[in-house]
Amino acid sequence: MLANREHDTIIANALIESFCIHARLLIEFFENKQGCKAKDFTDGTYAAAHLELLGHLKTKLNTQIAHLTDKRTTDPNDKITLDDRSKLLAALAKEANNFATCLAPAFQGMFRPPALKTLVIACGSACKKDPVSGVIGV
Repeated sequence: MLANREHDTIIANALIESFCIHARLLIEFFENKQGCKAKDFTDGTYAAAHLELLGHLKTKLNTQIAHLTDKRTTDPNDKITLDDRSKLLAALAKEANNFATCLAPAFQGMFRPPALKTLVIACGSACKKDPVSGVIGV
């Protein structure tokens, strides 16, 4: 819906916030931060391999989404953009594939990484398919 731009600002903001909250939760899960941790479903040595380049985007998520802070911006150029969401989506898709390869035997078959068609729909025309990994990104 965000890619087709046929909605009002309130709907757009709700969609962006929903995406960002879920992205932040997945980052915390994959980075073994708090709550349910990815390593709990592996042999315990799992570590995120594709999220290290998201430093600035993680900061944007934490200051703009569901936190009361004086660092929230009103400048549209500093807000989470389509490009930011596409980068987050691509990194999370790569990490989901990495996580799937590390699952403990008891959890294999219970997790299915996201389908590429779903990712293309989610990030719109800004996305391109990596010919080597098959992962969608910017």
